Amino acid sequence: MNSEKYIIARKSTRKGHENEVTAYVVLLPLPDGTKYNKNFPVKNYKTEGACKRDAIKERDRILGKLAANESVKAKKSIPTVDEVFEMTLVQFKKRKGSNTKYEKIYSKWIKPKYGNVKISEITKLDVSSTLNEAAETCVRQHVSNIKTVWKRIYDVAIDTLDIPVKDCSRVEMPPCNKKTKRSKKGEQNVTQDVFDEFCKYAANYGNYLDDEKKLIYNRDIMIYALRLNRYIGVRPQEVRAITRDCIQFRDLPYKNPETGKIEDVEGARIAIDKAVGSTITEEIALRDTKTEESQRWVYLGKEGADLLREILAYSKYDIVFADYDGNLISSTVYSDFMNRVKHKWWKDTGHKEDVYAELMRKALSADNYSHSVSAVVTKQQMGHESENMSANWYATAPDVDVVTAFLNIQYKE
Repeated sequence: MNSEKYIIARKSTRKGHENEVTAYVVLLPLPDGTKYNKNFPVKNYKTEGACKRDAIKERDRILGKLAANESVKAKKSIPTVDEVFEMTLVQFKKRKGSNTKYEKIYSKWIKPKYGNVKISEITKLDVSSTLNEAAETCVRQHVSNIKTVWKRIYDVAIDTLDIPVKDCSRVEMPPCNKKTKRSKKGEQNVTQDVFDEFCKYAANYGNYLDDEKKLIYNRDIMIYALRLNRYIGVRPQEVRAITRDCIQFRDLPYKNPETGKIEDVEGARIAIDKAVGSTITEEIALRDTKTEESQRWVYLGKEGADLLREILAYSKYDIVFADYDGNLISSTVYSDFMNRVKHKWWKDTGHKEDVYAELMRKALSADNYSHSVSAVVTKQQMGHESENMSANWYATAPDVDVVTAFLNIQYKE
């Protein structure tokens, strides 16, 4: 749908501010001949873009409700769980990947038993049995996702369709026996020496001829993205969204630990405000970062700044890590390339260390932890929502730290 449809941008009438948008208004016709009208003042938001997004969400919510009402009137009967679920895909618009995930969950855990059952006949016992069955073999997060699908079904049934049913999704989460598997060995970090070896090997991957410029460029630009991520530790999809105007070369204020004085040191900073990802369609595009906390500045010292200059001299486009044709590089293309290089590297060199884009992010957090960097600083650099995530999820204490801490307690005078 056209994002502008039924959205009116009101502009200022003040002299010299004629092009300044003061509000976005949702204005659309209703079946009874009246119009739905809701005003979203820009002053209530941090940015104009955030205001417009809220207006679009409200427009889509009303259109989804109208479409669902028309669907129910046409059927003149209580819909089945299948029919209500289909309406959730309109009511709760998500990116293609998210919709695919929820469709798979619904098809496996809900549809086989309850897809053809009328929503009014579903009981809490039905919902609970679905969750209990999944809890026997799935981790808690997956069971929670199944509960989310049930909740969306009932949200549409109750709030949109006005079907007089009780919300059966309000059930307790069952205990889950299966735990998320996270490797504690080799996952949290990769040494700089090993990383440098990998990058050197990757720079010759493919043995391309000189005239195979496209293959060479695409290989090199993805290696550059990996190398930069080793320095800044941001999400791989954020690195691939960096544009030239996000980068500033400048002296950075630095507190000398020996003198305690603030000094200026050569460096650079990068504004992280976009990410590469899929939209509601399958199109790969620049979109907002994962959370509001993800919009931030990240900093590099002289070595990182020198790498940035090298990358900018090599890159052909405003989007620094676009491919040879200027297109955004998808996560699938990026990860597939890294996997091919890694497995060839293992075979040719005997190395077994894991190297992948997301590991660069974990490596930064682990390095920060080992150097006693505050979790608050790591949170800011990585764009986490909380310090706990920075410390507990990404940074694992090495065994030597655990032993040292224990012995320091035992032998403390």
